[in-house]
Amino acid sequence: MTADQAAARKASVEDAHTELLHELERAHVIIRNALLLMSPCQLMVWTERNARDGVAGQCLSRADERADTIARAGGTVR
Repeated sequence: MTADQAAARKASVEDAHTELLHELERAHVIIRNALLLMSPCQLMVWTERNARDGVAGQCLSRADERADTIARAGGTVR
């Protein structure tokens, strides 16, 4: 790999990192908004389905895990 190729690859990875981080930040807000609109029954069903699918976290929306990941990646949790 040439120096130019390496630089292009590094720039591509950095761009992807930034894009993925921004998407995760947006998803965090969208999920929080959805939580605020759900009834207790809907929240219970969501919790059960997360457990069934093996994606349960500290809270039903995995907000803490998502916030930690965003912070580690240099993002901001709103």
